[in-house]
Amino acid sequence: MPDAPKETAAPATLAAALLQLQAAPINATKSATNPHYRSKYATIEDCWTAARAPLLAAGLVVRQHLADGQCITRLEHPATGESSDPVIIPIIGANDMQKLGSAITYARRYGLVTACNILTGEDDDGNAAIASPESREGRVTADAPKPTERIITAKQRR
Repeated sequence: MPDAPKETAAPATLAAALLQLQAAPINATKSATNPHYRSKYATIEDCWTAARAPLLAAGLVVRQHLADGQCITRLEHPATGESSDPVIIPIIGANDMQKLGSAITYARRYGLVTACNILTGEDDDGNAAIASPESREGRVTADAPKPTERIITAKQRR
């Protein structure tokens, strides 16, 4: 009768567990589409699906809680009681319950992605977070200088 596969012991320290977690990339599938930007993104479920087995193998637990308008995510090593530095994501722009729910889910997803180094695809260097120059054309605010105006600093005025 063949021997059953032996379970490997989880790392003995938080540092060793984090090293094991980072030894191979954790790739989350992008299963959802943003209806406004028509871009694909990884949902919180996609991120958990990708991270669950590597976290368990490394003997780590994810703790997320809300405090003072922030979502705080930590990786904990139950065997030693050690925990990682917190990943703190502010929950902003939530002035009604529906927006609050969305903001919490967003913060939890980004906290998990950051704490576990989950790869979610191409990094756009933050460009999607701001409107592109093409989409800003024609929308100059009263406070913003016109494209043809030069901005003069206080130092230049002297």
